[in-house]
Amino acid sequence: MRYLRSGSALAVTGSPVHDALSHELHGALELLTDGEWFWYSDLAHYVERYHVPLDETFVDHARAHHWTPPKLSPEDLIQIGDTLDAVLDAEDAGDTHA
Repeated sequence: MRYLRSGSALAVTGSPVHDALSHELHGALELLTDGEWFWYSDLAHYVERYHVPLDETFVDHARAHHWTPPKLSPEDLIQIGDTLDAVLDAEDAGDTHA
């Protein structure tokens, strides 16, 4: 849980997040990262409350980091965001040619 809650915020919205099952409000939506993996901030809620399983590769990755994600600098986050934008743009361009 600590790993999921301690990722660096890559994007933050003002949108409230409601539990899809109980409809309880539990904060604003954020896209978190450790520099290699991405997840939404509400994932920790679903793992904790509903025991949603995580990908074993991710669990192994988090364990290898001693359950503490690396702290990313603002420059790291900008570079990750730019790379993610480029990948998404390339995927969108590929969709128009299909």
